[in-house]
Amino acid sequence: MASAGKHQEAIQVFTRVIELSPNTSVAFFGRASSYAGERKYREAVKDYGKAISLEPEFWEAYVNRGISLVALGEPGRAVEDYSKAIKLKPGLAEGSFIAGWLTRRPEISGKPFRIIRRPSPWTAHTWKRI
Repeated sequence: MASAGKHQEAIQVFTRVIELSPNTSVAFFGRASSYAGERKYREAVKDYGKAISLEPEFWEAYVNRGISLVALGEPGRAVEDYSKAIKLKPGLAEGSFIAGWLTRRPEISGKPFRIIRRPSPWTAHTWKRI
């Protein structure tokens, strides 16, 4: 539904699913993705957080919440989510790449990062907060 550009309709459907079954992590994830498609990133972050609270090893929710956090101008929090996703799904190239890219941006303050595994030509570096 959301991939066809019908984000508002998808939000309504996922909201109804959540009303009927409030402990369904994939419903919160779907609604969050639809919110992100509408550029409603605060709502997306909230729903990704709910999906994570219901299913703490939902690595896709961490990656997508990180993307929404970057859109909100909170790259430091995004790195934490990408790092968690990488721990849950070692070798995750998307999260590894984004975390590495973010740590090279001058406006990001905080602890430095280091490589925690050797890079390969097929994946990006994986970074870990020291």
